[in-house]
Amino acid sequence: MLEWTRIERIFTDVIAIRPVYTDTGKATEVMTKSGEIWWDKRDVRSVKRALFRCCLMDPEAQRTLVKELLGRELALPFFLAPDRVFIPLKMRQPQVESDAAYGYVDLSHIASIEPTPENRCRLTLKNGLAIELLCTHDTAIKSKEAGLKLSESLQEKTEPNRELETLVLSSAAGLIHLMLEMRQALQAIARKLGA
Repeated sequence: MLEWTRIERIFTDVIAIRPVYTDTGKATEVMTKSGEIWWDKRDVRSVKRALFRCCLMDPEAQRTLVKELLGRELALPFFLAPDRVFIPLKMRQPQVESDAAYGYVDLSHIASIEPTPENRCRLTLKNGLAIELLCTHDTAIKSKEAGLKLSESLQEKTEPNRELETLVLSSAAGLIHLMLEMRQALQAIARKLGA
């Protein structure tokens, strides 16, 4: 039997979250780098919000940014850091319309995505765990490609801007020089006044 936890306790090790139905209702299955599988009593949307809180991120601002970077509105990946991009994949057939169908997998922990019979596919994680997906192989690959595009965009944004750094350092040096001149002028005035 799987053990219950709260995602906040293990968020640095999370590599996949997927919506599940349990005896007590909706929950989220959480997979970690080490291959452990946990359940969080909250649904996948709440768990995703908890991940954002753990990383001090604004989910709405991020969603707007991701929409702009990818030029799409639906089934968006999200990130917790530039090297932690989670892609959406259909992992459950909802019993009611408002239930989540999509789970999320950390792009950097995907070993393979292979087609299976019935026009579905299987995702294998680098730790050996496998997830049966309820989407076509092509759809899963497109989601992975969108995640890669987002990851590349985030990596570019984290690259240092050498021109800006030079400009800031030059401005700071100029300011320091100006302040030293002002100090000398104030000291000269103070001497003249006999202070």
